[in-house]
Amino acid sequence: MTQGTCIQNAYHYLPEDQVALGDPVNEDILTEDSLAQAAAMDIIHYTVEYDGNTLTLNYDLDADATISTVICNKMGMLFQRRSERIAAGQDYQMQFNSSGLRPDDYILYINVKGKVYSEKFKVK
Repeated sequence: MTQGTCIQNAYHYLPEDQVALGDPVNEDILTEDSLAQAAAMDIIHYTVEYDGNTLTLNYDLDADATISTVICNKMGMLFQRRSERIAAGQDYQMQFNSSGLRPDDYILYINVKGKVYSEKFKVK
């Protein structure tokens, strides 16, 4: 089974409540910007292009990773799946043939080390 997407939750605790816990880990977290830290964990930088017959994923990787991709319709029905182990580098490309897809809205899910990205595209 391949993970296509994931659910993530965020909770907000006021700084004074976190310090009140007396936990040194929480005190360290207070001094860091958690959003900047999460963005720094992105090891893929990508763009998606769709020309009506081919969906192209252009990307660079900051570290070696397995990239798993799936194409689903808006109801979650799986149409294509691919998984590749890629070394860190630039100017990579992955192409998907969409000529067999019916006109509809589709989603490309990209899973890189457990972090899931999604891009919508429309087949006409």
